[in-house]
Amino acid sequence: MEPDAIHIYYQADHLRIVATNLENEIADWGVLDTSAPGLQEERNRRGHMLWSHAQQAGVSLFKLCGAGAFNKMPGIKNHICEVRNELMKAIEAFEVRPYYFDSHVGYAPPTNDYNYDVFFVNICDGFCRLWATSFEDQSLFARGSDFALRAKLYVRILKDASDSLMHEFASGKGPHITQADLEKLLSDLKKPEQ
Repeated sequence: MEPDAIHIYYQADHLRIVATNLENEIADWGVLDTSAPGLQEERNRRGHMLWSHAQQAGVSLFKLCGAGAFNKMPGIKNHICEVRNELMKAIEAFEVRPYYFDSHVGYAPPTNDYNYDVFFVNICDGFCRLWATSFEDQSLFARGSDFALRAKLYVRILKDASDSLMHEFASGKGPHITQADLEKLLSDLKKPEQ
């Protein structure tokens, strides 16, 4: 299947928006004061924020994979398809479990509702682990309890991935987007939602 350059460009832009929104949310996150009385509430709030943005990024990454963006990145494509297979097995078995049965991350959703968001969070986290190639980034993932560091790492990696995909699929390295396609895409993005 030939990659869908316009869809990839749009989803890569959405990925950047999610990363920017997370970056804005965490701008005032400092080191947690372990002696503060509201420590657990603040830790939960940060974890919920991280979950929400990771879920949104995971959906975009899932759509990017379906559009062919990762056809030349077998490790990333395999990871996303593996999580998709886990999701499909749960759906086929009519199984909806609490997040903690399937979660691969150290933070939790705002509610313990039964849903499939955990699979998209796992897609995001696994993608970021695979995209992070430096020893320093990998060691930051090993210190998973610091949500501020994890969030900053997500922001940097998701923006880098977004920029890379937008460049590849708009510059001619991948299936090329013509100037007319780009202008139509940008005008569609500026239209108010109905």
